[in-house]
Amino acid sequence: MEYGRLGPTDLSRADETPVNRPRSSTTANTKIILFSLLAIVLIVASAISAVLVTVVRSRASTDDGRLKEPTLAGKPTQAISRTCSRTRFPDLCVNSLLDFPGSTAATERDLVHISFNMTLQHFTKALYISAAISSSGVYASMDPRSRAAYDDCLELLDESVDAISRSLTTVSPSGAS
Repeated sequence: MEYGRLGPTDLSRADETPVNRPRSSTTANTKIILFSLLAIVLIVASAISAVLVTVVRSRASTDDGRLKEPTLAGKPTQAISRTCSRTRFPDLCVNSLLDFPGSTAATERDLVHISFNMTLQHFTKALYISAAISSSGVYASMDPRSRAAYDDCLELLDESVDAISRSLTTVSPSGAS
């Protein structure tokens, strides 16, 4: 009686040890079923994602196929609507003003002041970001034509900031800029 032994003692039957026996068909069938279920779940998830993307894009597109600009949940006040109706890009004006704190309680005159301040802030930010290129290694590696174009761009941005500042002073002579 060979207690404690796991396999047969006869070396002639060593090929029939549990390690060398072929796996049962139930294990293989279980793996096939699991992979099939995983594949089905992935296909269903892909189909749901495709439907969601299609629905979201159809709601976000305009009649001519372009995507709509994102709008904010708040509705514009009458002052914002009247002020922005006179601009070249009314939707951009409304969305920008709704984004600015305190604009919903502002009068039309205040909205003009807010608009100039917002524009001045955007131009100043663009100027500082553009000026940062000259302090990086990019400016040194520019060819002469690119460097001249970049310098012209900086000069135009600087002049634009000055012009907007003067306009703000003209619109609001009280001096708050």
